[in-house]
This record gives sequence, C-alpha cells and structure tokens, in this order.
Amino acid sequence: MDNKKSFKEESWGTKFLVIATITLLIAGAIAIVIAAFYFGILGLFRLLGVEYTSLWSLLWFVLAYFLFAIIGDLFVKICVTFMNTSKKWSHAQVAIHFLLISFFVNWAMISILDELFRSIKLMVHTEVILSLIIAFLDLATDTKSKK
Repeated sequence: MDNKKSFKEESWGTKFLVIATITLLIAGAIAIVIAAFYFGILGLFRLLGVEYTSLWSLLWFVLAYFLFAIIGDLFVKICVTFMNTSKKWSHAQVAIHFLLISFFVNWAMISILDELFRSIKLMVHTEVILSLIIAFLDLATDTKSKK
C-alpha cells in the first residue's frame, strides 16, 4: 500500500469521504461556538432582565450579531494593526484602545440589532454592559502575542 498517494489520485468515494468529513468537522465547530454564545447570551439576558418574545428571535439576534461581528471585528483589527505598525503606541496603549474600539463597535452593532429586532427589547444600560463584556472577552481571547 502506497502511503504517498496524492489526493488527486484518490477515488471519487475517498475524495467525497474526506471532503464530507472536513465539512462536518468545520460545521460542528461553528455550531459549538454559536451554541455556546447563544446559551451564554440567553443566561446573560436572563440576568439583565431583557425581554424577548421567543427563543427563535433570540437565535436570529445572535446569528445577526455574528454576521455584523465579522465586519466589526475586521474594523477593530485594522485599527489595531495601524496602531502597531506606527510604532508610536506602547503595548498597554494598544490594549486599551483595542478595548475601547471593540466596546464602541459592539455597542453600535447591538444598538442597530436592537432597532432591527422588535421582538427583543434592550435598555441602554443593558447594551453597555453587554458591549463591555464582549469587549473584555475579545481582549482576553486576542491571540496576538503579548510583548
């Protein structure tokens, strides 16, 4: 048996199995992250007294937040990258600005989603607390190497 066979030389069945397995692994990982975030938000909303009409509306809110967060996170990363490449900011200053930019971007996204979703009612202080928590989690899970 030749172990150095390239993927192009494999049979269609083997190719399908490999691609399907990788797709299922990636979809499973994404589903676990969304589920953890969903149930975390559900618990946080219960603690903060947020009103929502159904669990489905909350699920759509979380999914919409994930879509908005892709754009928001890209904006935050671009700002921080510019700060790092300018070499004018210390590591602590970059971290504080990362936290502030992330907070304001999250607050903007949550406020927009609150206006779009009539089935969820967030008060301003709830939006601020939620944005702060997400910003601190973003800062804590930032994979950039610390100097």
